[in-house]
Amino acid sequence: MSLRLTCALVAVVWVHPEVATATPRVPALGDCFESVDAFVQQTWGAAALGDENIVRRIAAPIDDGSVWVVDQTATANPSWFLLQPRLNDTSALCLSLQLDHAAHAEITRVRAGWRIEAVEQAPPGFAARRWRYLRRDGTPRFRLVGCEAVLALPDGGVERSQCSRDD
Repeated sequence: MSLRLTCALVAVVWVHPEVATATPRVPALGDCFESVDAFVQQTWGAAALGDENIVRRIAAPIDDGSVWVVDQTATANPSWFLLQPRLNDTSALCLSLQLDHAAHAEITRVRAGWRIEAVEQAPPGFAARRWRYLRRDGTPRFRLVGCEAVLALPDGGVERSQCSRDD
């Protein structure tokens, strides 16, 4: 029985390589890579290099070579990974932020740094969370500075509340 199940799983992965990319092996924040492709390969495997669900985008308006890598696999919630050049050494890209379940993320310049606001996808009737992250100039990673839960009410109103890091 165990041998049949193992063979069936191997056959599914061989016939459908996208199954192999479904569970990422996410590196730790601060880990650096020689290229975006090296990050993709380490995170999802070599099959992900040609996967149309793994999208690369310039992290505008940051103009230092920062790149978003977004997993838009239909069977999973979107995950966003921000790779940025290593401070004082642009030969490597380092993972500076990971956003899970984000429908979109927006980067803005603020005094002495950068802010990212990410809004997660939420099913109808549940609160969506808006996360705010900040990276001061000269620091390697973003840090969480706020979270707000937003619930659309049936009467057209909106209910807002603070959420915690553990939410």
